[in-house]
Amino acid sequence: MSTTPVSVHYDISVLGLGHEIERSRTGIFKVIEELAMALEARDDIQLQLLSQLDEECICRCHRYLEEAHKLNSPYLSETSIPLISCQDIERGAMSKIVMDARKGRTVSLLWRAGYCISRFRNKGIQAWKNNRARSRNCRRMLINKKDMSIYHATHQPIPAVISRMRDIVPFATSYDMIPLLYPVYCTDYDIGFTREMVNSIPLHGHVITISECSKQDFLAFRQDFDPKNVHVAYPAASEIFHPYAEEDQIMSLKRQLGMAYDDTYYLSVCTLEPRKNLDSVIEAYGKVASQLGIDTPYLVLAGAPGWKYGSIHEKLDRLNVHKHRVLLAGYVADDDLPTLYAGATCFLFPSLYEGFGLPPLEAMKCGTPVICSNTSSLPEVVGEAGILIDPMDCEVLSQAMLAMTCDPELRNIYSIKSVERSRLFTWGRMADTVTRAYNYAIQ
Repeated sequence: MSTTPVSVHYDISVLGLGHEIERSRTGIFKVIEELAMALEARDDIQLQLLSQLDEECICRCHRYLEEAHKLNSPYLSETSIPLISCQDIERGAMSKIVMDARKGRTVSLLWRAGYCISRFRNKGIQAWKNNRARSRNCRRMLINKKDMSIYHATHQPIPAVISRMRDIVPFATSYDMIPLLYPVYCTDYDIGFTREMVNSIPLHGHVITISECSKQDFLAFRQDFDPKNVHVAYPAASEIFHPYAEEDQIMSLKRQLGMAYDDTYYLSVCTLEPRKNLDSVIEAYGKVASQLGIDTPYLVLAGAPGWKYGSIHEKLDRLNVHKHRVLLAGYVADDDLPTLYAGATCFLFPSLYEGFGLPPLEAMKCGTPVICSNTSSLPEVVGEAGILIDPMDCEVLSQAMLAMTCDPELRNIYSIKSVERSRLFTWGRMADTVTRAYNYAIQ
């Protein structure tokens, strides 16, 4: 262990974006923010915040820090990472862009390892000169003379300028390899972005993954990488989630969704996209409704619309019974989520693949019984505290839903198990694991 605090330069670009655009506050946003807060609270970590070098991104991060009041570490906007290093430009790789800049055009630089955009905004060659100066300034200020520095790319690929600095240890967080494993469920952008992120990590770098499953997936694509340099650090659910929701809050939320005070509901929380397998949820719900009739709980699908969102409406159009009892709640603010979880009969998450699976853990922390997939990382999260099913078997899913609906004792058993299981995952433990990885890297 180091005798002095480890100097960590932590990329918060995602936090700036998520602060401005609510639907961008995904699981990745939560992990980056909560881990930063946990690291900041430690005496053995000297956390410094920065972002990819982009005028708009820097402004967003400043607004996040000023308005969210979550982090107090210094934000190094003047040392944010250049998208293109001066070495790349001097080698002539960007000669056409530089020529365009000299002509005073508005130029967008597509950084080959990050798809980050830097706009010259008609400032011409002066912007290019500023980029050279920032590249040198970045190197001078990121290196702590007292100890080895860490650069942690929390979502974006590792910039080439960082990989070249042998006195800085590069870290990257790999959340999942879904775009490369299942490209049919992802956009071309996601596929290209993930490939660039994976390939941007140098052999002397280190990787944080959020599950053992994600670690094995990463190593399958980077077979040249040392497994000892890939560290599993499990995330947690936020402290806002708890099993003690006020009854009047649940009633109020039901009224907002169009339900009566004595109505019950199944719940799913996720981005509405094909990979989340909501088609199976809707089909299983139809099977449940055909048996329970007017006693069928509502089905609440909460989450922002995602890629190929229209397929959900097509599936609903083919639902023969109780179509009006399927509620598309849209994006639900964090303040309302604990109540939404706590009021549900059970939580449904038959996702086809996950890097971790924060929504099931959030539901468990609220004491809500969970029915989820037995694939990818989800068994690592849920363990024996929920009902694990084949996500493509709608009959099994519907039978599990019926059991949770008709058997209060079963619901109570899984509710108790869920809360106990959720206590195994804390942000402090994640920060412990990440700190050990930092120290291992600088030995």
